[in-house]
Amino acid sequence: MTRLMHRPHDPLVGPRYGEALDVRLLDLDDQVVAELDGVTGASLDSSIHTTIRSSGSLKIDLAEPIDWHRHRVSLTYRFRCSRGDTHEYPLGVYLPTTPGASYFTNRSKSDVELYDKTQLVAAGGMPSTWTVDKGKTVAQAVRDILATVGEEDRVIAPDDEGGTLLNAMVFQPGTSKLRMINDILEAANFFSVWVDGDGSWRLDPYIPPASRGIEWTHRSGENAIFKEGFTHTADGFNVPNEVVVVGRSERDEDGNETEPPRALAWNQDPNDPYSIPSRGYTITAEPIQEQDATSLDVLQEIAQRRLVEMSAVTSTYELEHAWLPTPLNSAVRLVVPEHNIDAVAVLQSTSWSWTAGKRSSLAKSTLRGVKA
Repeated sequence: MTRLMHRPHDPLVGPRYGEALDVRLLDLDDQVVAELDGVTGASLDSSIHTTIRSSGSLKIDLAEPIDWHRHRVSLTYRFRCSRGDTHEYPLGVYLPTTPGASYFTNRSKSDVELYDKTQLVAAGGMPSTWTVDKGKTVAQAVRDILATVGEEDRVIAPDDEGGTLLNAMVFQPGTSKLRMINDILEAANFFSVWVDGDGSWRLDPYIPPASRGIEWTHRSGENAIFKEGFTHTADGFNVPNEVVVVGRSERDEDGNETEPPRALAWNQDPNDPYSIPSRGYTITAEPIQEQDATSLDVLQEIAQRRLVEMSAVTSTYELEHAWLPTPLNSAVRLVVPEHNIDAVAVLQSTSWSWTAGKRSSLAKSTLRGVKA
């Protein structure tokens, strides 16, 4: 007897029914105040290339005015799959503001702008010099900054706290808190800080793209959720195949400055058209100077990370697809056999919109190809 093999049910593949956007009004502690009715449309844009990772807007018809500056807003995407089960995915916690409204009898209509919580640390800067002591853990140094905006208890970090800083870090008055946080994270070879769908601040160690688990595979065929007509661009001119990172010097027991540590990464892959063996010569990126790091090994990891990033920015895929719960920097695979494409890529940006009573728009995503 032949046993039939059934594919596991994936609610994100196949038809989606009753697509909805649940909008909740929160207080400044992220506690739900009320379900927000009257939302007629929404849009969200996310990119690793913007200071505020995620932003968007709401179109809303209100019977009672809302003091937006005293509230936050959470968004949740909801639908039913072919089995009739309901699925919900949190889209984030946002700071709302509105430039104005149109007033009618007993009602008002507004376009509300949304910014994710990194806006709390991107706006303005520290009023005085801020020093992070040598020996402090990376996560605690970040929590200390987030405490200035009341967010220190909403941090998700690894158990080892990212290691301890080998040098004190000093930030001048006016430096944005977001810049400070990301400089501290860079010293541990972490990703830049981001806020997840539940509104938590994420401190995540950097993982090379080829080593990240594949969050989603876009595969052409009957189960494809992406639209035909995607584009691919590539430009390999002047891609570096060598990166130099110079750390900070220290003082010895006699007070003399020591030679700063250095890390070198070079591309020796003979199968890579941009490598030193393939090109026959070296293209060195501009050296990175005075790089903070928690150890010499981390400095070397930072150099290798920069090499991978600089070698991969030349290959880009742009496609439209049904909404997916893939955060920025996720590894995504694109498989289109009819065009001889089987590529691993990293999600760089995405945009998506929703209109009440209509099927949700396709998300538009930009993927940066990486070495497999």
